[in-house]
Amino acid sequence: MLHHLRSAASSASGRSPAPPEDGGDDVDEESVRAIAVSDQRTIYLVNMFIANTVEFLNSFAAVCDDKLALLHRKIVKLDSSLALLESKLHSSGSIFETLQLGKPLIVIVNEDLMDNHQSELADELAERKHLFCARPQTLRETVKAMDLNTLVPYMPGDAKQVVTQINKFLGFPVD
Repeated sequence: MLHHLRSAASSASGRSPAPPEDGGDDVDEESVRAIAVSDQRTIYLVNMFIANTVEFLNSFAAVCDDKLALLHRKIVKLDSSLALLESKLHSSGSIFETLQLGKPLIVIVNEDLMDNHQSELADELAERKHLFCARPQTLRETVKAMDLNTLVPYMPGDAKQVVTQINKFLGFPVD
């Protein structure tokens, strides 16, 4: 066994094994043990470094996965909100919903639509000072010039009178 330790120690240091000497076995055995212990300590430290590095990288990867998953959930939520907003922007009902909430509103009219009822509605409500109306090319100027204090709160009308008149016209009983 001593011979194997000598050859391992010498090959690790790049030397060829020294031939055994008579009477010097105690010195050689001690130096081989010192080298073997030193090599074991180095191997232990390298193994610990590798284990700690792997543990750190696994932990880092888990944190990155968690953050990416959270970011993905936020993007999906944002996509859903954007899709809802886009669908609402294509309806005149969203204009009235916003006005009934008492929120200031700038309607940006899509002039590419045929029979653009949104444009007619936005222009009329802007004349009545319930909202601001802009076109894509005039949006910047509209935002710079708008004064929220000039807006008049929107009060929805009572549709009962209209319903009564239609019922009378059609011959239905009036409540």
